[in-house]
Amino acid sequence: MQEVFERASALGEAIQQTEEYRAMRVAEGAVMADESAARIMSDFLGHRSVMEEILSADPPDHALLVEHGQAMEALQEALGEMELVREMTRAREVFADLMRQVNQVIRFMVTGEMEDEDGDEEGQEGCGSNCGGCSGGCGRRQLQ
Repeated sequence: MQEVFERASALGEAIQQTEEYRAMRVAEGAVMADESAARIMSDFLGHRSVMEEILSADPPDHALLVEHGQAMEALQEALGEMELVREMTRAREVFADLMRQVNQVIRFMVTGEMEDEDGDEEGQEGCGSNCGGCSGGCGRRQLQ
């Protein structure tokens, strides 16, 4: 078991050395360094925290939920208009795609199965899991 944890740690370190991870961290830093973006994000998180408190009340105050939900939508829209935030979002999506690929490789190595983008196992329809002569449409061939 110790070897598994050591290799997982090494994988984590390798992931931190990827261009995708570094680009995401730089983009996040740029957003947090921008005073306006940091303020809007802080306000957004404040409203989210209040909403969580409201939702835990019995019964929740629906009028307050709507009020804070609308405030969050307006703040999210303001963030979406900021180029730095859009760059951060793109960088996070690229990194998330890398992590999906890493998880797909791990799943394949452990179980011999792969998932498509919807989480369904590939190979169930039109793929016999024998990659000889395959064009690679299901993605299995790329991992071999």
